[in-house]
Amino acid sequence: MVKSDIKILLLAGSEDLNLKVLYCLFPVFKNIHVVASKADNILKYSRYKKRFIHLPWSSQATDQEDSVQKLKQYCEANSIDIIMPGDIAASAFLYKYKNIFANQKIFPVMADEVLEQIDNKWTFAEKLMTEGLSTPITMLIDRQEIVDEPNRDLIEEKIGFPLVVKPLFGEASHGVEKIDSFEELRKHVFGNKPYSSLPLIIQKYVDGYDIDLSFMADRGKVLSKAVQKWTEEDLLEFCRHEEIEALGEKIVKLFQYSGAGHFDMRIEHKTGKVYVIECNPRFWFTITGAMWQGLNFVEAAVNYVNGREYKKDGAIGYYMLPGERIRMIMKKPWYYFSLTKNQRKEIWTLLMDPMPRFIKLILKS
Repeated sequence: MVKSDIKILLLAGSEDLNLKVLYCLFPVFKNIHVVASKADNILKYSRYKKRFIHLPWSSQATDQEDSVQKLKQYCEANSIDIIMPGDIAASAFLYKYKNIFANQKIFPVMADEVLEQIDNKWTFAEKLMTEGLSTPITMLIDRQEIVDEPNRDLIEEKIGFPLVVKPLFGEASHGVEKIDSFEELRKHVFGNKPYSSLPLIIQKYVDGYDIDLSFMADRGKVLSKAVQKWTEEDLLEFCRHEEIEALGEKIVKLFQYSGAGHFDMRIEHKTGKVYVIECNPRFWFTITGAMWQGLNFVEAAVNYVNGREYKKDGAIGYYMLPGERIRMIMKKPWYYFSLTKNQRKEIWTLLMDPMPRFIKLILKS
């Protein structure tokens, strides 16, 4: 495959997530410039980028004029064609200053206040409940007295046990706990555990299995999508699911969503009903899995902003995490020859770029 000459600037903040985005860019594009908000971002050590520079950008900073102008100058000096946000903070930054970059095309982005409404698990659930869209009944716990004894009946009637408690912000299930009784809930709220600080939300527990919808959208319209579910700890299945896709389209339209996103959902065992649990308004950690199974969301995004034909779906089949495949090859080397061309390519993509993870291990030790 001949790589494109399009010059792409990846505005990087979150290291591990942005490395995934870089791995989706590299098979297709040969001119990838990484501009990171941290000088020691591990993408600096990846052989898959063309250039790396450190520029302390942030949409929350009081004085951004210098950083914005430096970024503009870099884009002009290097003939950057497209700027792509690597995470939520980068999306907010680009939305705020998008008019400055008149000579570059920008991946669809949303205002900071909309991003926060979606990323905040309470305001997101509240909006869905108000609109009658399928999400577990949710309550905000912003004061300890809400879980005092007089409110036991209210919580048991409205939410019931077991329930799920979680912080308003977070990813990778950090701070998410299943609670089986009112006494256990009080112990969690009044305790000094990680992620137990208020505010929190409590949410009706859905007895079922996880299934997710990944998507790319612009101004309330879904452009590309993929449904995925974990069948085993290291095995992901990509499939089609009309109800999930239709529900996702309603939510995207409701928020006039622009950008990449990932809905965490559950299907209830007893009824088969689909519930939306939360939304991560950014790229997601299994994005490379979708790519190796047929849908490169990042490539589709670049084609879309360039006004070219782009893939709307196509991720299908079972995807095993590469770490597990490598472990299997180490135990049984002949297993390598049973892999598909894409599966071998993914393994070599990782093995040929060891430095980012190596540096990360050194910094942690």
